[in-house]
Amino acid sequence: ARPGVHDLRPATALAALRRALDHDETTVIVCDVDWATLAGPAVPPLLSELPEATAGRDDAGHRGEGPDALLRRLAESDAAGRLRVLRQLVLDQTAEVLRHADSRAVDPRRGFREQGFDSLAAVQFRNRICAATGLTLPVTAAFDHPSPRALADHLLTALAPESEAGPGGGADDDLEQATDDEIVALLASEFGIT
Repeated sequence: ARPGVHDLRPATALAALRRALDHDETTVIVCDVDWATLAGPAVPPLLSELPEATAGRDDAGHRGEGPDALLRRLAESDAAGRLRVLRQLVLDQTAEVLRHADSRAVDPRRGFREQGFDSLAAVQFRNRICAATGLTLPVTAAFDHPSPRALADHLLTALAPESEAGPGGGADDDLEQATDDEIVALLASEFGIT
């Protein structure tokens, strides 16, 4: 059930088999599929011609806001806000894949594997993140960046590289004027040290 394919009742399975044999079909698959779960937010090319797999999706081929809305929100946010948006995105998608009621059940610092990811969950998760961000990530993204926080930091670098700051507004200027305590606090927050 986790990938979206459910058991068939024996009577239903036998009726489907009988129907397939009666129609002399050469290639038949009979299954009870939750298409939203199986296909995820982005419909794989193999399923793109099945109306059941594409029902309810917008023209961009996915459900929800999509990359354009995300990029707009990132552009309208400051640096801390961009990181919050991406961390919440990763937590939400992790919770969806792990079938949690909401993202509060996901620990942003614990590894994806520790929280229950296997290879199938990693692929579903990658597909969801790609559909939400418009990025092309490897199927190993959840293991290359082993925690929700680490992946969100990676997404921030990919989606919102440091904007060009005007005179006197760059990050280097801020660091030069920062006290030692502020630099320690900044580095601690950046590396998740509390």
